[in-house]
Amino acid sequence: MFLNKKSKRLGDFVAGTVVVHEKKEEAGELFFNLKPGAQLPVYPVAKLSTTELVLIETFLARRLDLAPEVRTSTAQRIAEHILQKLELPAQAQPDNEGFLGAVAREYRHSLRYR
Repeated sequence: MFLNKKSKRLGDFVAGTVVVHEKKEEAGELFFNLKPGAQLPVYPVAKLSTTELVLIETFLARRLDLAPEVRTSTAQRIAEHILQKLELPAQAQPDNEGFLGAVAREYRHSLRYR
C-alpha cells in the first residue's frame, strides 16, 4: 500500500479524493465557544430532558443568524427556563449564551457516564 504525508493511498490519487481527519474533542469545545480546560460550574443537568438539550443546541447553532436584539432576548428566555428547571436562583446571568453553552457541555459530558 502506498501512502504519502497527507495519508493518501494510491487509489486516492487515481480518484482525486481528499483525505479528511476529524477532530472530535476540540470540535465540541469550539462549538460552545469554551476554551479547552476552562473551569466551569457543575450544573444538575440530570433534571433536563433531551428536548431541552436540543432547544439549547439549536439556539447555539443558529444564534449568529439572528438579529442582535432577538438573539439576546431568546438567550435570556431560554436561560430563564433552564435556571427554573435546574432549580437555580433566577438571577440575571452576565452571559446567557455562555451559561447555555456550559449547560449543554455538562449535559453532553454527563451522557458519557450514564
